[in-house]
Amino acid sequence: MFIDDEQVQSYIASGKAAATTFSEVWIVFDNRRRSAHTKATMTGMLGSPKAGAGVAVDTLNVHTPIMTLKNVALLALIGTILMTALLVWTFVFDVLNALRGLVPAVMLFSSFIYAFGCFSVALFFYVFHRAQS
Repeated sequence: MFIDDEQVQSYIASGKAAATTFSEVWIVFDNRRRSAHTKATMTGMLGSPKAGAGVAVDTLNVHTPIMTLKNVALLALIGTILMTALLVWTFVFDVLNALRGLVPAVMLFSSFIYAFGCFSVALFFYVFHRAQS
């Protein structure tokens, strides 16, 4: 169920909020926050029994405020360091097994690609973590 411009104008006239429309999305400004609603979710704000959930565009009410960009970079760095260590360990064992003749030498190529790729991602996260202040 969609609402029309007249219903939005009456909602604005009631003093509860101000709104701007872009195609099928209403941007509603009230005293506490700014949120985007489709015309269907605005119907819920006007008292319809089919109330919908809006999409919050403010960052004042985030789910994990302690998870900053620097913390995320550190967590990603720790994970890629562990993965790099595992893949380098596998590469070393592939080299030893290739020297013993237990595995074909072509196994070294893919093992090296995996280890080098993970090392470069770990290096990226290290530089990214250092760049955050």
